[in-house]
Amino acid sequence: MANINQRIGIQSSVQKVYEALATTDGISNWWTNDTTGTSEIGKTICVRFNTLNGEELGSMEMEVTVLNPNKTVQ
Repeated sequence: MANINQRIGIQSSVQKVYEALATTDGISNWWTNDTTGTSEIGKTICVRFNTLNGEELGSMEMEVTVLNPNKTVQ
């Protein structure tokens, strides 16, 4: 499996960015609202992308391997 590493600048607090990347509520607020799972090490978060009529275009499951509050999400 490929690793994807991105570095971008965001004008926000570290806490808000961490919550946006590390929680299902945070992910659903900026990426796709069909986000489920558990934000705990060893658990998975699933995101689904649907058309307006509900047809699934694709989905992705991500395993949570690292959670360092306000620092790192993997």
